[in-house]
Amino acid sequence: MAKNEIIKSTTKDRLADVFIDTISANPEYLNKLTDIWAENQRLDKQIQFLEMQNEKQILVITKRYEMFRDILTAVFSERQVALSAHYKTLDNALASNDKELIIASLKGISSIVEQNPLSSLAEFTKILDNENDVLELNF
Repeated sequence: MAKNEIIKSTTKDRLADVFIDTISANPEYLNKLTDIWAENQRLDKQIQFLEMQNEKQILVITKRYEMFRDILTAVFSERQVALSAHYKTLDNALASNDKELIIASLKGISSIVEQNPLSSLAEFTKILDNENDVLELNF
């Protein structure tokens, strides 16, 4: 055995002797240690539960973020397509000097621009957040 190992072994033996002597002199010390160990186990389980709950909540938040991102992307893409079609129609109407088509194109552009796509998102969020209501799909 190396000198360091002998010292470590001797130190451990001395600590064990002190611990046994302390418990022998004060039996309630062991009860306190047992209570501390039990409380430590309870808190470890509680921490594990909270960690699992946090992971679940992070997953829910991530999925919700991805869903709203996809919805907003789709809504604004749809608006862009509709606006592009109205502007193309407006360009053709201006080229042919078709006043009725010009007015119809401008009305279409105006109706798209005046709509707030975020208001429908707010309504959707409100419905999604209400766990007591049944979500009705209207196709």
